[in-house]
Amino acid sequence: MNLSTPLIAPEQTLELLAILLAFVYLGLWADRQPWSSKFPGVLITIMGPFLLATTGIIPHDAPLYKTFFEYLLPMSIPLLLFSADLRQLFGEIGRTGLAFLVVVVSTVLSLSLLLLLFDFEEFGGIIAASQSAGLIGGSINILSTLDILEVPAESTLRVTTIASFMVGASLFMFVLFAIPSFTRLIKFFGFTLEQGMHETASDSSNLDIHSPITVMDLARLLALAAGVVALSYLLIDILQWLINSFVEQGNETELSRYRLLAVTAVTLAIASSGNWIKPYTKNAFPIGTFVMYLYLAVIGPYADINTVINEAPKQFTYVLTACFLQLFIALCLARLLRLHLSELIVAMMACVTSQGAAVAIAVARGWQGLIVPAILAGLLGYACGTFVAILFYQLLVRFL
Repeated sequence: MNLSTPLIAPEQTLELLAILLAFVYLGLWADRQPWSSKFPGVLITIMGPFLLATTGIIPHDAPLYKTFFEYLLPMSIPLLLFSADLRQLFGEIGRTGLAFLVVVVSTVLSLSLLLLLFDFEEFGGIIAASQSAGLIGGSINILSTLDILEVPAESTLRVTTIASFMVGASLFMFVLFAIPSFTRLIKFFGFTLEQGMHETASDSSNLDIHSPITVMDLARLLALAAGVVALSYLLIDILQWLINSFVEQGNETELSRYRLLAVTAVTLAIASSGNWIKPYTKNAFPIGTFVMYLYLAVIGPYADINTVINEAPKQFTYVLTACFLQLFIALCLARLLRLHLSELIVAMMACVTSQGAAVAIAVARGWQGLIVPAILAGLLGYACGTFVAILFYQLLVRFL
């Protein structure tokens, strides 16, 4: 088979959609199985399309993928963050919130230190900032960061950055799942796994991905999500018009790249505005989870292993090395702050991969008190990952 000509052509939209949705279903189904602690469903959803694209069965790029990025990706942000009331988020996340901060600090430190060893020339800041967005919030945040930093959609830098993260993060996920079995590592750092893991969790009814959803819920939430995206884009357009009207020609700033950031900010503002919004956003999280899994299925084909090997071996090595250095720094900081290893694992899993994988390991290991914090840590990562990445980029540009 000629791998340059896939068996299913890019124009065969319905066939591609059926395959992607099948892997979404398999991933969600797998997350409910006892063995999900060893092989989480999110890996099936990512690796399935990735392997099919690598073996030449489906294309690495197709109009269907672009349609998703243009429309469904922006709508997934409100659906995932409607439950992210920042006032309650910081109150309920508990010690896992401190573990989340440890993950953020260790991510920034590891990527910064490794820039001294890896020479990416003028692209070093973009690569480090984009990878920090992924390691804190996930691949959605990488796309937002690349948009803000004006990396063209078809550029090699964009493709290799996404591919390096997807392959590296998938491999790192296996390590995170295996850490609780490394008894020597646990003893070396003086951690415990079970202590304090059975406190009563706060109400998580609005975060249950298996809660029943009615047709009315679906219509209402999709309309709300589309409305938030439209409002955010309108605010960007109005601000762009004001800048063009009052700033001297030639000095205008192009704001379209901040659209996903605007969607995040508007959603957080609405979600944190009070209890009045909660009846309207109930059950948004399960729909957002479905869209997130569909996003992971779509992004899988972009993780071209041939691209990683042939065009970005240095960036892939950088990402994978950063993951392990991040883990080492996080273990040291967590021990210093007297965090439990379980809290750190859940926070790191939620940041690097998804809430689904973090919840899977919490359930499988019997860490009932960490189920809701795992979801909240993931939401916090989605909410602030892009903001942290842009701030990180500005610091790199100034000091490096």
